[in-house]
Amino acid sequence: MSVEKDSKLVDFKEKIAAEADKLLNDFFPRKVLELNEMCRGELSTSSSTSTVGETDVRGQEAKQASLSEPLSKRPRLSDSSQCALSSKSSNDRVPSNMKVTMVIEWIKPEIRTLLDKCSSIRLWIQLLIPQMDDSQSIGVNIQEDLVQEISRVEGDLASYLESLARYYTTRAAIISKKLKYPNLQDYQRGLTELDEKQFIVLKLLVREMRDYYCIVHDIITKNLTKIKKPRSDNTTSLY
Repeated sequence: MSVEKDSKLVDFKEKIAAEADKLLNDFFPRKVLELNEMCRGELSTSSSTSTVGETDVRGQEAKQASLSEPLSKRPRLSDSSQCALSSKSSNDRVPSNMKVTMVIEWIKPEIRTLLDKCSSIRLWIQLLIPQMDDSQSIGVNIQEDLVQEISRVEGDLASYLESLARYYTTRAAIISKKLKYPNLQDYQRGLTELDEKQFIVLKLLVREMRDYYCIVHDIITKNLTKIKKPRSDNTTSLY
């Protein structure tokens, strides 16, 4: 490796260490407090899931019923009326549940941020793991356990993002069934239950993210000395 590349690599590792220091001293504690306020405020248990509301699809149901009538029974329309009706139909949409959607749109970048910060912390710890040898110290075990724990958090967060996408596809399937079978009230009840369940899941997810920030910060700060110097032999080289 050339001297220039070696110098750039050292600079990169120093930047990772500096970023980790800022995350542990400022960002993680701040996010714990912010998310805790969100849990106690807008997403608290006092915010009844009944306020999530129901999606009104009655207009779409009537339109679906009209389209299902035989052509001979439909009223004749002039060309201009047909044009106007076609334009109106293209603009009519069954709305999303705005309360749930607003929380989802807020929470997705929060998940991505936590993923990014966990990745930075994990890399910082991995760069501190000393060269492998036959004698495994307690400090090295702590480092490896922390890397595994942070990797688990990253896996959980990735699955949360996937579940948010599944909510919309499941909801769309229920709405399409309700439009097709407007007399079956269970589809409306199922839609309402889905929205209320998703709202509860989102509240729990915010608490989970708060706990992730808090746990990772707590474990690292309690073992910071062993993480930075896993062995008493300071001459041991690093990766």
